[in-house]
Amino acid sequence: MKFFLFCFFTSIAHAHFDAKTSLLARSYPGIGSSLALDIGYNFSLYGQKENILYYGLLRPSIIHYESIVVRDTQYKLSFYPLKNIEFSYGKQEYLSHYEKFSYYDCDEVRCTGTMSKNYSRVQLALGAKHIFITGSYTYYRNKYSYKENLDDLPVAEYDYGLMTNPKKEVQVRRAYISGINFENKRLGIIFQEDQFLESDTFSQMRIFFLENSWNKLKVTNAIGDFESSHQEKNFIYIFKLSWIFEKSENMI
Repeated sequence: MKFFLFCFFTSIAHAHFDAKTSLLARSYPGIGSSLALDIGYNFSLYGQKENILYYGLLRPSIIHYESIVVRDTQYKLSFYPLKNIEFSYGKQEYLSHYEKFSYYDCDEVRCTGTMSKNYSRVQLALGAKHIFITGSYTYYRNKYSYKENLDDLPVAEYDYGLMTNPKKEVQVRRAYISGINFENKRLGIIFQEDQFLESDTFSQMRIFFLENSWNKLKVTNAIGDFESSHQEKNFIYIFKLSWIFEKSENMI
């Protein structure tokens, strides 16, 4: 039965492969950068891509982030029942072997070890002519590794420049993006807030961004401010360079 269902599903769904790599750098709360590889396989379920709304898509993907000090692998499954709605479920596995973060005292905070994050996300996108707006809500359940004699130390959530409970955490993210599309440019603003409910901590970021595209190359520059429960509000600059190796023809 499973084999029959698999053959039936693949016979009615059009699959397309896509892959891209990105270099991401930021200036605050600590200067850092990472290299990412995003690989996905897109299944068209129903409708046509050219349709305004009626188009169904299923996309399993793997995203891997690598830096000198931190490694992050994400497994994600996204379902688009309509062209402007996305439901996602994913799992992230972090590994840190660094003890010299500029914004932590790693004698008082657990900077090394692993983090496991299971998450569910819903995202809605709206647009009219060249104007677009998206909003998303993500719910995370986080687990942190333990080390002997260090179980009671708070954990470094280095992406957010803050400290959380030593065992587990519930994280909620709200993100909003709005802007204008030009011929090969996007100009917009982003607001992102992450709340860690059990430790009662938060981070917020407000940025303006400009994205330029040239065929398979995309360059994004962003400026704004960042703050968290343990970091003062300060200027942040973000740079992202992306190269598309393979673009799926059926991707939304």
